[in-house]
Amino acid sequence: MNPILVMSTALGYFFNLYAGRPLVREGGVLIVSHPTPWEFHPVHHPSYIDFFEQVLSETTDPLEVEKTYEQAYAEDEWYRHLYRTSYAYHGVHPFYMWYWGSHALQHLGAVIVVGGDAKAVRRLGFKPATTMADALEMASDVVGRDPVHHPLPLPAADDGRRDVRLPSLRRSSPCRPPPGSPAGAPGPTSYERPPVARRSGADYDTLGPPAPSPATSGC
Repeated sequence: MNPILVMSTALGYFFNLYAGRPLVREGGVLIVSHPTPWEFHPVHHPSYIDFFEQVLSETTDPLEVEKTYEQAYAEDEWYRHLYRTSYAYHGVHPFYMWYWGSHALQHLGAVIVVGGDAKAVRRLGFKPATTMADALEMASDVVGRDPVHHPLPLPAADDGRRDVRLPSLRRSSPCRPPPGSPAGAPGPTSYERPPVARRSGADYDTLGPPAPSPATSGC
């Protein structure tokens, strides 16, 4: 995943997975764990390369990005040609990926990327961190010591090499009746989300991967 898609996925999709108001408070910190390589697919994302190297080197402000650069990319004949005759996204596509994260950019006090290419992370306007512990230490400069941290675990994609389970979902089927059902009782074939203890939004200081446990075993 290229850096612009990392930004739009984390700040556009995942940040906006809330009802009412964001999980992380205004001025809080979003922590992302991703390698964020400075790499782009030249066939599918040609305008992403120029957007990342030209536009973001000048500004990361969505309003300035739109005002100064969007029309030129939207009307560029080479990008149009690749869009119509090859397998490329439209020249203006990276702009809308960037705009998708603009609400989070305005709301957050900082974005920290754990394990990412440092140059690519800084080009996005974010802060690189080596470990989750480092990220939490950096976040304390923004939200203070002992922040209220809310982990946002996300299921991994099945890479075909292992049995990937979704811990937040349980599947009931005729072969596996719901828990507590009489022996042999069939269940509906559907995914059911188990009840989750809810907490009112907008009071978390940081949002990101689970924090490292101080009592981690050596196994």
